[in-house]
Amino acid sequence: MGGTTRPIALRPGRARRIARTRRSGQVLILTLVGMTLLVGLVFYVYNVGDQVNRRLEMQGAADAVAVTGAGWMARSMNVVAMDNVGTAKMLSLVPILDAQPLGSEMAYHEVSAWEQMLASIVAQPRIDPLASGATEQYLRDGTESLRARMATQRDILAPFAQAINLPNFDMETITHWEKRGMGSGTPHGMLWRAAVTMEEFSRSAVESAGPLAQQRASRMGQRDSATAAFLVPVAPEMPAHVGHYLDFQPTLQGLCEVRSDYGTMQPTGGNGGAIPDFAYPHRLGPWARLHRWRDYFQEFIETGRQWDAGTPGRGATGGIGSRVTSIGGRTVGRRATSPNDRGRAGHWNRQGYHELQGYRTYGPYAWARRHIHWWARGNNEDPGKLRDTYYYEYLSRLAGIKLDYMFPSDGVPPPSVEIHKPNWVVGYPQCKAIGENPDNQVTSTMLYVVEIASRYPDGAAGFLSQGSFRTNGDYPIAQWVGGWFDPDLLVDPNYPNYQKVSDYVWREETTYWTEEDHELGIGRETIPPGDPAGEAVKHTVYYYQWVFFGGIDIGGTIEVSNPANWDSVDWQQQALPQPILIDTSQGDYGGDDPDVGWRREKFTFLGVARKHTEAPVWPQRFRHVNPIEGMITIAQAKLFNNQSWGLWTQDWQVQLMPVTRLGPESDPQSWTALLNDGVTEAASVDAVDAAEVETAYQYLSAIDPDMARIYMTH
Repeated sequence: MGGTTRPIALRPGRARRIARTRRSGQVLILTLVGMTLLVGLVFYVYNVGDQVNRRLEMQGAADAVAVTGAGWMARSMNVVAMDNVGTAKMLSLVPILDAQPLGSEMAYHEVSAWEQMLASIVAQPRIDPLASGATEQYLRDGTESLRARMATQRDILAPFAQAINLPNFDMETITHWEKRGMGSGTPHGMLWRAAVTMEEFSRSAVESAGPLAQQRASRMGQRDSATAAFLVPVAPEMPAHVGHYLDFQPTLQGLCEVRSDYGTMQPTGGNGGAIPDFAYPHRLGPWARLHRWRDYFQEFIETGRQWDAGTPGRGATGGIGSRVTSIGGRTVGRRATSPNDRGRAGHWNRQGYHELQGYRTYGPYAWARRHIHWWARGNNEDPGKLRDTYYYEYLSRLAGIKLDYMFPSDGVPPPSVEIHKPNWVVGYPQCKAIGENPDNQVTSTMLYVVEIASRYPDGAAGFLSQGSFRTNGDYPIAQWVGGWFDPDLLVDPNYPNYQKVSDYVWREETTYWTEEDHELGIGRETIPPGDPAGEAVKHTVYYYQWVFFGGIDIGGTIEVSNPANWDSVDWQQQALPQPILIDTSQGDYGGDDPDVGWRREKFTFLGVARKHTEAPVWPQRFRHVNPIEGMITIAQAKLFNNQSWGLWTQDWQVQLMPVTRLGPESDPQSWTALLNDGVTEAASVDAVDAAEVETAYQYLSAIDPDMARIYMTH
């Protein structure tokens, strides 16, 4: 019997397992391939992100290199400017301080003598025996007011004048180049020594500015993770040179003209304020720009005229002259004769406006003198502390002579100058004996004048009643008359109104008329009454004047010491302080474009930062195609001064700017050309590796400048 093969029937579950077994491993392969691509993509993204971060980090490093290096140059230039200004201010103090001992001594001696004389007048039983009791009291009040002013000013001067002239204090140790008796080629005075020291410091700042700028720039780049960093120019230099001592002269004496911001050229008028390397509009200097030491001047632009009817008839006064105040000489104080409530006649008023034309600048010497003047002499609204003395006049004259010593016009120290030193005698009999002797020299005579103008005569019931008189008793006149003037000459038969009333006092009594004086209670009246066009009534005013004798000056001459007492033969060879000036011998720095001429060459800087980089993950697969196996970034900074372009104004600043003129190398001011020069210069710069400069040069010169600006900068 034949056999047949029967198929083996499989159970359904086993059949499915066999099918899965045959397909197993296919998904695993796809999964492994996908995971590999995913990991590679992750590594790629991570490495790209890391490169971007490093690129940003290196751009920050390049920025820091440019700003740090240029910033050090700016600070160095500000130091030099500060030293120049500081030296000028110290030199301006030399004549001011050196004039103080003699000036304060003379003023103190004078005011002490004047106060002594006034005290003797007040001490008399009666100043004017002919006057009424009320008049006598006012006379005493006026004299005492003047004496008190003199005493106050004496007390201000006393401690200063005495301290500054003590034997154990010598101003020459502060202000004189050489202390007398200790001649040498180096300065002794503190101000001169400080000025010379500041110049030495400035020289050091100039010499070290470039190397230190490069060193700090390189160090800053390396701190920002750069493998190498440096500044271009590789050997930066401050564009400066040492000037001459006489370069300080225009700053203090103003022997040249300056331009204001308004474009007008004005002489400084001897007030200083110009700088040696002045050139409008880039170098106006610190006095005009930073300190704002300016005298503005305006022009009146007339647009028309308008008639002002005024106040007809007001102020018509029969004037009275004073024989004393008309004899000349300097006067301090005010008169009581002229009414303060004067009317105005009709006149044309000019209509228009004032247009600012510009200003004149002034320097530290004029600034110091002006402040002393404001303090000592004051003005009408704010009287000075020493307004009745010659303190400011003495100080101003002495300081001017000493300043001329410091800056002789012909380059040769001038001969010594002598001035008058006052010596006051205050007793009238003694003064009269001296003054009448032709062998004696009297420089000036001192007089005081007290006045009263009244609606009523002395002795009348209303005399000195409120609102009926005016007096200068609160501010009597102090008058200095040239030579010997004997008040007895006032007593003259031709002038019967003058008479001597006591040992030191002469009196004048007279009248004048006025139509209106509200201070005296006199209003305008007309005939017929109430008619504005009628004839004005003339009212009598009673005028009284008392002249007090103050003393005479019989002093002699004294030599003004010279604080600039260096060698008179070869003074230009002395080690005098000298300013550091901008060097314009090869070009100027005018204009606002930092890419033009010397402005670019001396005041723009390129920061270069390079970092060796490799992929942090799987570096074997993510290798550089860049031949330097890293990245180079660059940044450009400019150095500028918004106030005044010179080494006198401490406002040098730094700012990042777009990188310009990378190439071509044929442009001598392109960065590739400067990098090529820097390869050689690097040998003399400790902070820079010549190989790094060579690498940067080769890399920059090998790529298109436009591509480099896109890839290597912001």
